[in-house]
Amino acid sequence: GFEKVFSQHQIPDEMAEYSLMKEGRVGIIEILLKKGLVESKSEARRLLKQGGIAHDGQKIESESWSVVEGVIKIGKRRFLKITA
Repeated sequence: GFEKVFSQHQIPDEMAEYSLMKEGRVGIIEILLKKGLVESKSEARRLLKQGGIAHDGQKIESESWSVVEGVIKIGKRRFLKITA
């Protein structure tokens, strides 16, 4: 798993999942906090500001980003799969 993620720059086979249908309309910061991928809302905002959160390879730059299906990468080691 380590070689796949770091050497080959791919996503891991196993990662946390979040279903959009269960919660309805929730912001990216709340999702990351609920799944335990960030320690606080401040950390999530700092990562957003510094470009440390990406969705399918595209940086997320705003808290108001509309959450859609795909894989979110938080920093270098944390991943979250968003499903509908």
